Amino acid sequence: MKIIAGPFGIQSPGSYPRSLPDLYEAQIEYAQAAEELGFDGIALTEHSFWYDGYCPSLLPTVAAIGERTKSIGLMIGALLLPQHDPLKVAEECAVVDRLSGGRLILGFGAGYRLEEFLGHGVPEGRWGARLFEAMEVVRLALTQERFSFSGEFYRYEDVSVATRPLQRDPDLWVCGGVKPWAARGAGRRGWPLLIAGGGSRTSTGPSSTSTTGRPTRPVTTGPP
Repeated sequence: MKIIAGPFGIQSPGSYPRSLPDLYEAQIEYAQAAEELGFDGIALTEHSFWYDGYCPSLLPTVAAIGERTKSIGLMIGALLLPQHDPLKVAEECAVVDRLSGGRLILGFGAGYRLEEFLGHGVPEGRWGARLFEAMEVVRLALTQERFSFSGEFYRYEDVSVATRPLQRDPDLWVCGGVKPWAARGAGRRGWPLLIAGGGSRTSTGPSSTSTTGRPTRPVTTGPP
């Protein structure tokens, strides 16, 4: 079993407002503290268009954390893949995996807030189907030298991600909360399922900071 700290959203709530530069610097310090304490990884999650500055872009953030740490795993958990171009995500994942020495852990979710999908130009409905199709595009892009794909939502013809990830066949975690469709879809594809959310959350908790805004002991979530 691996123990991963998080997931962190990098937020500035109205009850405790903080500047975004301070929040992102604190997140890097959380990761450094988790590494010193022996955690196997740190997980970040994303949302767009939230009032509190919730992190909207995970891969640049974990790349910055990777630059300031040495060994801790860097989990995007979850990157809301249907709100992105999956081929572009695959390219960015490959770059971050290279920069971090093969430490990137891939976790993808569908999302659930209508305003996020509409804001990114994604029509309402079938977000789960869109997630699994997009994850297949990412898998092919990261494991095949060249591929074509024709699905319901995405089509690519004879494309190649020139920058290859350091990991040859990285796991793709399905971050589906406690939704039955997520468990079924992950099981059919043999992909690991990360359960974190709702009333069934048993191994996760809120992030913790001291009154000075410095990181205290990280909270854990433990995908086996």
